[in-house]
Amino acid sequence: MSTQQPTRRLAAILAADVVNFTGLLEGNEAGTLAAWRALQARLTDEVITPHQGRVFKNTGDGFLVIFGSAVDAAACAVGIQRTANLDQAGVDAERRIVLRVGVNLGDVYLQGDDVLGDGVVVATRLETAADPGGVLVTRAVADQVRGRLDIGLVDGGKRVLKNISRPVRVTKLTWDRPAGAVPGAARSARRLAWLVPGMRSVLFAAAAIVAIAAAWYGWNAFGPPPKATDPRPTIAVLPFAHDGEEKAQSDLADGLSEDVITALGRFSSLAVISRNASFRYKDREADLQTLARELGARYVLNGSVRRDGGRVRVSVQLADTTSGAQLWAERYDSEARGVFALQDEIAQTVASMLVRHITLAEIERASRKRIGTLDVYELYVQGMALQRGHVEAAEPGKSLLEARALFERAIKLDPRFAPSHVGLANNYLAAFLEPYVEGEWRNPAILAQATATAEAALRLEPTDAMALATLAWVARNRGTKEGLAEAESLFRQAQAANPSLADGRFAEVLIYQGHAAEALDVAREAMRLNHFYPPNYDGYFGHALLVLGRAAEAVPPLERCMGRAPGFRPCHYWLAAALADAGRLAEARVHAEATMKIEPTFRARDPRLLQLYQREADRERMANALERAGFPR
Repeated sequence: MSTQQPTRRLAAILAADVVNFTGLLEGNEAGTLAAWRALQARLTDEVITPHQGRVFKNTGDGFLVIFGSAVDAAACAVGIQRTANLDQAGVDAERRIVLRVGVNLGDVYLQGDDVLGDGVVVATRLETAADPGGVLVTRAVADQVRGRLDIGLVDGGKRVLKNISRPVRVTKLTWDRPAGAVPGAARSARRLAWLVPGMRSVLFAAAAIVAIAAAWYGWNAFGPPPKATDPRPTIAVLPFAHDGEEKAQSDLADGLSEDVITALGRFSSLAVISRNASFRYKDREADLQTLARELGARYVLNGSVRRDGGRVRVSVQLADTTSGAQLWAERYDSEARGVFALQDEIAQTVASMLVRHITLAEIERASRKRIGTLDVYELYVQGMALQRGHVEAAEPGKSLLEARALFERAIKLDPRFAPSHVGLANNYLAAFLEPYVEGEWRNPAILAQATATAEAALRLEPTDAMALATLAWVARNRGTKEGLAEAESLFRQAQAANPSLADGRFAEVLIYQGHAAEALDVAREAMRLNHFYPPNYDGYFGHALLVLGRAAEAVPPLERCMGRAPGFRPCHYWLAAALADAGRLAEARVHAEATMKIEPTFRARDPRLLQLYQREADRERMANALERAGFPR
């Protein structure tokens, strides 16, 4: 056993074993062991290693593998089953080696070459529950895979697994046709490494090519297989065009297309056509109507990449396949530095902007329909439109209650659609935070409803960034030291799950936690990624500057917040404090008086406010500035 201290990390664990291994040994021990060793070697060389997996334990009749990516692990699991089926195709049924595979995404501990922890145990329990020849994964893995691999996902419900205290939501993977194998950063050669693994014989290669050709014909002749009803709008990201024949240009264009697909897949409010389906159009022209018919896409993104000396220019266009209208176009110019860093930056920006523009288009589409005919997603986006604009509305409380009714109707129509739960939870939080709805401001019962609704969303989508961020905001609004620490942790998980999230509320949590400099960066990035950001983001930006002692710089963003949302109470007292710190006392008193009209009991040293600041220096700076602005002590 290693003497190293264990390190904790999030990882995907794959567990595989041979069905009825004991019976096979009883029938022919030497032959079974030889065949199993040969198959293990083949699987390691041709499937596991190309998918960046590492076998960390052999169990005699099986093995355990660790991956840095749930998508790699799931693709590898399908590759293992395909390769095992091909390998054993000519073997008599009673002597055939058949595998079961389970995949889990969870926390593990690394100690030397060993991997320990609950994440490993759940994977092994999934493997024993899997069908012979099948793959069973947790819901967290399925959420990562959805839209990124050409495989089917069949909800298996909740299972009680041996020695696991809580029921586990499971999903079966199906693969009726060749599946795309890897996440966006991988190159084409790696993707094909397991589809046609090795060239052991001309016969094997020919068989694989025939199988792929047959599936390809079926796909092109009859279109994609029917999919379950999904209320979300569907988008296809076509392969980006590029100038010239250089491989580096082609790799950059393909990699950027793949990374945008991956980034969009992290938003639970969108259904994203898989990379394999979209890339059929790499060397093929198709009009919007054809794309809508063949891919089932309501929206299509296409783009181009041009490298000019030391700079790269990326152009993107978003189109509506129903109307043919171009909804958005943008151009990005950047230094041609590290290719992967460039891809990540542009993909995150494009994904974030796309989601906002598609949401606006869906709001416009829904506004043309009678309220009684709206579907689940349309109810959701109408609710979001009202909710996001409530701080700028003449009657914020009325907007919140109208939005709430839409979310509740959406949940009644489809209680499994997590974004509706997220919207409703944030609605309760808005009512809890500000005096917009009579009887709900600072009402513990409203916070409890927000908590329950956010937790319901997270149960439906355990890795969804918006659900994580909403639960973080719930924790922040408990107003305790422990709540703020939990909020910071959850926001960091949300950002890791979706770097394109652009939730400026994280900045406020960081300010209270004593990380105002980081908060400044988070707020700035949230506004960069979301050109339609709400006015409170300007408020968070100004608040961070104020806490950093840069009062004069804090005034303009806080004034912008006030200009857009004159009823938003925090921006009034933040602006009053900033003006006082900047020596503009007369103006500071105007905003102090405006705050007192909204909240007559507000005090400069109100413990409900000051206890949020975890650094003594920040508490004193704020309290002193508020006193100078004219607030009662």
